[in-house]
Amino acid sequence: MQDSDPALIVSNCIFGDGAAAVVLEPSNNTGYLTIRDFATGIYSKYREQLRYRTMPDGRLRNVLSKRVPVIGSKVIQEATERLLQPYELTIEDIPWWAVHAGGVAVLDQVQSRIDLPEGILQFSYDTFSNYGNMSSPTLPYPSLCVTF
Repeated sequence: MQDSDPALIVSNCIFGDGAAAVVLEPSNNTGYLTIRDFATGIYSKYREQLRYRTMPDGRLRNVLSKRVPVIGSKVIQEATERLLQPYELTIEDIPWWAVHAGGVAVLDQVQSRIDLPEGILQFSYDTFSNYGNMSSPTLPYPSLCVTF
């Protein structure tokens, strides 16, 4: 079935296919990365802006609003503030960032909204450029591609 809807064409162009996994092992060595905390959020008020819908033939179709980059940057800013505040950390205290590579506009909005230094999202931009937006597995890709 062919569909010439511009929204579907754009969605098909930016979404890739991939899988990722992260294996964590406790360690007292100072050379290892440490997950200090995490934040999650459910923002049901934005549900209609970014979702999947089932087509009559059973396939999933992405529904993306033009507001997604702004919404994404807003919720990332909220989560970042919730994470940093209890530890009295600032944006400048974080030397490396892995942001979901939902597209160039999303990354640009995130960088601008939380005032990240120029170039700090390069791994995320590279991930989008090389693999597209793979939905959930996209975030681990920059960290899996980095050699320490």
